[in-house]
Amino acid sequence: MPSTHITFERKQKDIRRAAEDGNLIPPSGNAAIWEALKSGFTRTAQKYHYKYAQFWFLLLLAHHLKGLPNLAAVIANPQDLQKALDLIIENIPNKVDRAYDMRHAILYMVFPDLYERIISTRDKERILEKYRNRIQKPVPVDLDEALRKIRAALSGQYDKPDRAFDFYQDLKEEWKPGKMVTAETIPTETGPGLVTVPEGGEPTSEVQELETEVTEHT
Repeated sequence: MPSTHITFERKQKDIRRAAEDGNLIPPSGNAAIWEALKSGFTRTAQKYHYKYAQFWFLLLLAHHLKGLPNLAAVIANPQDLQKALDLIIENIPNKVDRAYDMRHAILYMVFPDLYERIISTRDKERILEKYRNRIQKPVPVDLDEALRKIRAALSGQYDKPDRAFDFYQDLKEEWKPGKMVTAETIPTETGPGLVTVPEGGEPTSEVQELETEVTEHT
């Protein structure tokens, strides 16, 4: 859903394939539920395009929420939903399988006024590193809460007449300068969809190994 690099047709095909594997019947082609997949809100890179971690995370989330007696209340409360998502992430044993990008995407999609249009934990950390001196101490331990305080501190200076400022569109050169060729500039069309050069923090050896494997296969 979040990706602007993966086409609607590709997203639809992947979901139908997953439904078929699970002996489920996907929605008809003209069902309104597909509309959310037609346009994304962020660029995505190679690790996101592996897809399995994101699908797994969504299934774990659905299973967790269906077991709650107060489902509606949890979904309506940003703190409760964030706690639920973080609990699911922490309970995935292998760190390389933890889809933090989908966690960030879900929080933004449900509460766009409280969470940033950012699915990279490393980018969130970079923003905090750059602007932490603009907010009052102590700096919140929670990264998303810290970004909310940064946004409040910067909004008077950077907000546009018709919209709130965007960390990528308006300030990227400040907190992420000196980028060479990036995932945002050269998407590559492949069989499974668009694959781009991964961004973010240094990948673990497990991620590096997996990336090599997928690149050779592609």
